[in-house]
Amino acid sequence: MPERTSIRQRAGLYLRFLRLKAGLEQSAVAARLEVSQPTISRLEKGLGSPEPGHIAAWLAICLEQGDVMGLDQASAVLRLLQDILVMDEEGPALAAELDRLLSAMVTERPEMAAGVPYFADVAAGPGESQQPRVEPRSYIEVPAGVVARDPQAFALRIVGDSMQPLLLEGDIVVISPAAQLIEGCIVAAYVEPDGDVVKRYHPCRSADCEARLRSANPAYADIKLGGENGRSGRIWGRVLFCQREL
Repeated sequence: MPERTSIRQRAGLYLRFLRLKAGLEQSAVAARLEVSQPTISRLEKGLGSPEPGHIAAWLAICLEQGDVMGLDQASAVLRLLQDILVMDEEGPALAAELDRLLSAMVTERPEMAAGVPYFADVAAGPGESQQPRVEPRSYIEVPAGVVARDPQAFALRIVGDSMQPLLLEGDIVVISPAAQLIEGCIVAAYVEPDGDVVKRYHPCRSADCEARLRSANPAYADIKLGGENGRSGRIWGRVLFCQREL
């Protein structure tokens, strides 16, 4: 069962990477598939049992937006994702092929690239007492569409394991201060006394706190931010893009 959970999560992550590479919001994909945005969020987490047409439509939508992949590759990807997410199949061969596709997607250089400032490490685990956006350490190349959506976007490097398997130590994440925060999205935040963290965002609907910051790794407790009982801090912005070196 752990292997099944792992391969489904990685298949959902591949869908998410395709969407981000195409420059699409979850809401845009949801509208085309005629489903809710939370359904798209669940699919990207490898949850639920999508209809075969959902996976085919997802790939078609991404292909419409540009050079996401060739048609032959898209056909192979469609069969693989349907086997994993629709037919609920598993096994070493499927896992190896999916990992190969993921590795190619997160390491390839985009044809149209732009630079965003890279400031500091950000904790996915115990925090570091530092704030970003003071003086860039360097600049990171990302798809130009990311910068077009928010010229104030900046990059941080993941340290720790609290967001595994979605984000791994060493991943570079690009943060958009202008992007709309929706429930369940991944954000970078500054939290006293830990410092900078990357977590899932869940707004609070009470005076207890303004938001709950949740790890993907269940070994880590939620962080309450703001409100009567939450920690001091602020949300820097929403994670739009992940770059991984393998």
